[in-house]
Amino acid sequence: MKLVQKEVRKQRSEDNLKEFLINDTSISVTDVIGSVLYVNNNISDLIEIPNPRIVHS
Repeated sequence: MKLVQKEVRKQRSEDNLKEFLINDTSISVTDVIGSVLYVNNNISDLIEIPNPRIVHS
């Protein structure tokens, strides 16, 4: 029973983290010279520029 409870708590923590990352976090990824490789929708919405225009092709 304790193992099941531990697994349920772990799943809830992972779900909470995923929700936070999706809804409340701005994420960008750049290469070593600073070219933008990825931005999530939060950054795109914040600076009001569509993702395809931000990410370096």
